[in-house]
Amino acid sequence: MAARLNIQRTGDGGVEQLQLKPGNNKLRVVPGRTFNLQDPDGQPIDPSQLRVLQVDNDLIIENIPVEGSTETASVTLEGYYQVCSATDRCTVSVGGEDAAVAQGAEGQENLGTTENSQATVLADVSTKPLGALSDGTFVLYDTGFQAPEQPATEEFPHPSRAVRRGRSGRGGPGRRRRRWWR
Repeated sequence: MAARLNIQRTGDGGVEQLQLKPGNNKLRVVPGRTFNLQDPDGQPIDPSQLRVLQVDNDLIIENIPVEGSTETASVTLEGYYQVCSATDRCTVSVGGEDAAVAQGAEGQENLGTTENSQATVLADVSTKPLGALSDGTFVLYDTGFQAPEQPATEEFPHPSRAVRRGRSGRGGPGRRRRRWWR
């Protein structure tokens, strides 16, 4: 038995289920959908083992466990960033009820674990990347990801001070000129 991706239509509330197989599973994103990952029994998958990436206009969820297989599954939501927008958020979550996002008291979305549905939101269109990989892929969700440290830069004195004080050695605007009467 494999994990499943519940695809909820926001218009009529209907739910489609996609059984995931080991390897890459591709799905073309259609407007008005939210996505929720669950195991075959409807139980939540541990989000700490998942990794969510943005590759061009696609959203990829990796490391989805598949029962009875040593290989994991991944889901590619093709065209995610072309179809989804601020008005059609296309939320991707793990666990909880089929409703992927619980609304707060002021209509603000609660990212992360919500009290009402216990769903963990992995990504939506407003999710900021944690960092980038060397191939240009953005990491959106990965509990084990550590952004590379910024390289230390040498501090050089600002060159304009030398120019203003006439020490540039180049005849620029700070060059001291001899006056003809001296």
